Amino acid sequence: MSRTKESVCCGCGSKLDAASTADGSDYTPEPGSLSICAYCGVVSIFEDDMSLKPMTLKEIDDLPFKIRSEVMKMSNFIKQKNYSIN
Repeated sequence: MSRTKESVCCGCGSKLDAASTADGSDYTPEPGSLSICAYCGVVSIFEDDMSLKPMTLKEIDDLPFKIRSEVMKMSNFIKQKNYSIN
């Protein structure tokens, strides 16, 4: 896990100040890296100043198929997990 500039998730309002990979490998995000909120599943992208901006549906649709498929699978998993808890 690496620390990032503090942002607030536009989906759930959680404070986000760290990033990690699904498999736990070392990774430091950079501008243009994707992020999925671990609390609500909203997909965002790191801006040049390392703040997070929610991705539009068009931006998500424009991702290469394999990446879009994995991102949506992870986002939906988080949403389902949180839905079943509440």
